[in-house]
Amino acid sequence: MIVKIPFLTDLHFGNPKIQTMRMVDSLHEYAYPVIAESQLLLLGGDFFDRLLDINSDAGILAIYVIDQLINIAMEKKVYIRILRGTFSHDRMQNRMFVERAQSIPQYNKLPLIRAVNKVEIERFPCFGLDVLFCPDDQPQPDMTDAIIDTLNANHLEQVDYMCCHGYWDHLLPDNTVKKPHDCLDYDRLKNRVRYQIFNGHVHSPGIWKKVISGGSFERFRHNEEEDKGFYVAEYNSDTKTSAIKFVRNKKAVPFITVHMENSATPDSALEYLEKRIKQDLKYYASNNEVVHIRIVGDGSAIIPTIKEKYPKAMITEKHVVTKQKVEVEFSDSISDLPTITEENLPSLIRNNVKEEHPELSEARIKEILDDSGV
Repeated sequence: MIVKIPFLTDLHFGNPKIQTMRMVDSLHEYAYPVIAESQLLLLGGDFFDRLLDINSDAGILAIYVIDQLINIAMEKKVYIRILRGTFSHDRMQNRMFVERAQSIPQYNKLPLIRAVNKVEIERFPCFGLDVLFCPDDQPQPDMTDAIIDTLNANHLEQVDYMCCHGYWDHLLPDNTVKKPHDCLDYDRLKNRVRYQIFNGHVHSPGIWKKVISGGSFERFRHNEEEDKGFYVAEYNSDTKTSAIKFVRNKKAVPFITVHMENSATPDSALEYLEKRIKQDLKYYASNNEVVHIRIVGDGSAIIPTIKEKYPKAMITEKHVVTKQKVEVEFSDSISDLPTITEENLPSLIRNNVKEEHPELSEARIKEILDDSGV
């Protein structure tokens, strides 16, 4: 028996930088056909980008996609498990899946649809598989300990798969000074998971040992210019093996960076840009599509041409600043910087993020800081 397990994570419904309907179309084209021939779908967290208003386009389309996934689950008998991601993104909105699937009968004595908000293990006797779930923003001070405690409480040395949303040591930025309290320890867990560890949260897809970083299905910003899509595990119950493949979202929104200093002439910079755009937009019938372009350096010689050829291009410029200029600007502005204290830090953070994350209150920021030991 072959058990197909797609891992789809970080959809971020409501992200203002993408057209939600465009992502929905990509889900229809690339994800739904794979899900329909699978047995277990793992949604790895951050299904939502923020607290959504159901009167908004993103809110309506999120519910539409939830209903579509539920319909596939009912028709094709696909189990769906929805992991809660980062609290500021998902909140408790993953319960929409369960509320809209209340009338669905169980299949093989298991619910077809479940939202997972705590560390737990679920057994799928019909496949002979155990899956351990570890959502983000859990209350335990050490999540590696919490996972091992859960394994011991279930009298298990190993599970077959793990699905989590957070960080591992190898996923932390190189300049990280202090690890997040919930950063997982691979050396302590590698022998407790037989096959793959599916991880959401980090938007760049990749495979490192047993850890499968799902990345995001869409592109949301520059520095996320790699291929987007999702991974699928294929478990063979006869050979007791699990193979991994990547399904690319060929219509992910293009984010392209042009470094002017790497180009001999403006014409060569344009040539590089047009090659990238044609590569990313070749799956569309028209080039009249939104594309995000970042120009690093002086782009004055090419920006008019870009605007003429690609009327929907979203252009940003990043100017290269010399070290001397940085020192002058820093010296001139340092007196304007506020004094940061433990008491005013939540308020300062709130003022800086309130437009992008209006749902993130000062009290919630204080909770996050307290949990992080800041």
